Amino acid sequence: MSWEIVYSWSQIFVVVFAGLALVSGLVVNKRQAKQLVELETKLEQQREVTAKAEVRLEEIRQKQEPRTLDIEAFRSALKDKPKCDVQIVYQPNDNEAYLFANAIMLGLHDWARPSVPAPSSIEAITDEILESLDPRKDKPEEATSF
Repeated sequence: MSWEIVYSWSQIFVVVFAGLALVSGLVVNKRQAKQLVELETKLEQQREVTAKAEVRLEEIRQKQEPRTLDIEAFRSALKDKPKCDVQIVYQPNDNEAYLFANAIMLGLHDWARPSVPAPSSIEAITDEILESLDPRKDKPEEATSF
């Protein structure tokens, strides 16, 4: 008995087309897999950049917070140290600097000799220094005639 297989052109076309579709699907899948790996790599790099930026942002945020002083630790560090006169100055028009200067004043209150005056604006101190250096200070004013 002989078996004859007869295919029509349409059947051959379907088989060839299915084979091409299968091959092109494999090529597309391979390309997409490569793209997926690249995207995952880029995503991981972006996560690292984001993590570093978040750490830096936290560092900056901490630097912008008002300074604090552990007064008890400050006082205990000064406990056996020799006493001296103290003058505390702070940047003018800076509330945070003023509050920190006052915290230092409170910390020095029992230590300094005889007591710590209220903090002064650095602007006021600078004016005093400049005034003391002014050569015209000790000279009498000359009369001006018209």
